[in-house]
Amino acid sequence: MYSETSILSLIQSVGFGELTDELIEITIDASHKVGTSARTFKGFHKLVTLENLYATVDVVDMNSQDFNNYLTQLKSDSARSALNKILNQHKLYQDSLDYSDTIITKLQLFTEVYGYQLAYDALEQMMVTKRENIESRNAKLASASLKMELEGAVNDNGKVIVKGLERRLLTAVNAASKIVFPEPLIVDDANAW
Repeated sequence: MYSETSILSLIQSVGFGELTDELIEITIDASHKVGTSARTFKGFHKLVTLENLYATVDVVDMNSQDFNNYLTQLKSDSARSALNKILNQHKLYQDSLDYSDTIITKLQLFTEVYGYQLAYDALEQMMVTKRENIESRNAKLASASLKMELEGAVNDNGKVIVKGLERRLLTAVNAASKIVFPEPLIVDDANAW
């Protein structure tokens, strides 16, 4: 278990940066622009920009309030998913323990997973958008490229050629889990001593 305060700390740790397209006439809340870690989601994947997200939401010409609500929900869902992957799905997780202090004191560790999770969620949104505009047509034409960005690519021998977001997310989850839940060293060989 973990508190809403610790979840909020994670949500506020990363921002989207500034809206650079002057043709998009919406106002982005400051809470979505800058995170407490000074990192942006674009640092986790270059396609995760406010412009790309705005171009792929289901409502054409979404107003500022609705788009900010969408960003709030996206950040919340991604943060909760990241925490679920690191904590709840680990075999050593205990429902009776409160992991809030761990989240807050090791925020950078959780931020890494959160950033990759949101980037993954955003790229999925770009792939499945129902919008009929030039960006969505370009996204549909490039869906194989987006799929490779998500899943990566391996050659015929099974060697990784391109690390996808999925692999980066899994690597971040594993690294975080090893620090939060260090496993004791077990010696199975009776002859070792």
